[in-house]
Amino acid sequence: MSHSHRYVCIRSFFARRALALAAATEPFCRDAAREQAVERAAGFVPDAYVSNNISLTKKRARRSCEQAKQQECTCKNRRRHVIAAHNDLRSMHRLLRHTTRRIAQQQRRTITVLRTSDDVRTWRSKASGTVGLVPTMGALHEGHAALAQRAAAENDCSIASVFVNPTQFAPTDDLDQYPRALERDLETLEEAGVDACFAPRTPDELYAEGVDGGFRVIPPADVETRAEASARPGHFAGVCTVVAKLWNLARPDRSYFGQKDALQCAVLRRLHADLCFPGEMIVCDTQRADDGLALSSRNAYLSEAERRAAPVVYAALARAEAAWRGGEAAASRIAAAAREALAAEPLVSSVDYVSVADYASMEELDEVPAPGHRDVAAVISVAARVGGVRLIDNLPLR
Repeated sequence: MSHSHRYVCIRSFFARRALALAAATEPFCRDAAREQAVERAAGFVPDAYVSNNISLTKKRARRSCEQAKQQECTCKNRRRHVIAAHNDLRSMHRLLRHTTRRIAQQQRRTITVLRTSDDVRTWRSKASGTVGLVPTMGALHEGHAALAQRAAAENDCSIASVFVNPTQFAPTDDLDQYPRALERDLETLEEAGVDACFAPRTPDELYAEGVDGGFRVIPPADVETRAEASARPGHFAGVCTVVAKLWNLARPDRSYFGQKDALQCAVLRRLHADLCFPGEMIVCDTQRADDGLALSSRNAYLSEAERRAAPVVYAALARAEAAWRGGEAAASRIAAAAREALAAEPLVSSVDYVSVADYASMEELDEVPAPGHRDVAAVISVAARVGGVRLIDNLPLR
């Protein structure tokens, strides 16, 4: 083979090799680079070209990966924004649906909501027939509902009040934390058949000179020595004052109260009689849960463990009643039976009092007549803290 022929063969070999390499790197190389590779291969420099082209390919591959990652991050950010916007729209939709439902309920509502004292006077002047009043502090439960149902059933017109009275709270009491749920309370009263609800927007509506000024109804001094009154100084002055105001505004033929606070019922009966308020004051039996716990707005403060322990208050009253029915006449030993039951519950943190008193006057008794005696008119009352929640209850001994 001549030198010239050998030269042509070698040149052709490297040319074919360059074309194969260019075809393999075509996705990453431009046409100009491919042509340059062919020319350099033809010029007998194939190894240098291959090295440079591999380096270029790696750089472009890395750049492509970085761009792909950036695009992926951008997609993720866009997806997050879309999800956030979707959640915002769902929240707005729920709020709109809730607001629409409330507006519809208010439009359908048949109960009349009275906001001022003048509103109550106007409503009362137009009411025909008998009027029943149910004073409450709101956060209504089934016990309140039972009072409202009875007021609606026994009278031609009925009215309830929903007012958290600040003058019956001590500075250390839970006025600000007391539960408030007016819309739900109105639904409860409407379902019970009540015609109107007096719900002042502020205490100034009933206390024109402020809660620290103006006239007050002060109970007789002997009331302050009774069990619940001695535990809560000034409380019953606030109760008597606000109830007297409500009686004056609504002028009810009948007013309804629950038996759960025995001393309150006794004091209000005395107020009603001594100040010659017209109409009748009716005390209804305490409403209880299935386990005996007296229904109360304060039960909402109980934790799960405290709620399970809370029926011990009624159990203590039941044990004291059993001791009396078993022949025990001494008030101290009847009370001791209740204290023993309370002491057996670890979550009872303190006992304010266990009282055995006359039902009408709430004066403490030394002895209780035997069951069936015509002079039996006693009540045993308890105030105890379960955890941090103060619970009161009582049980008439009849």
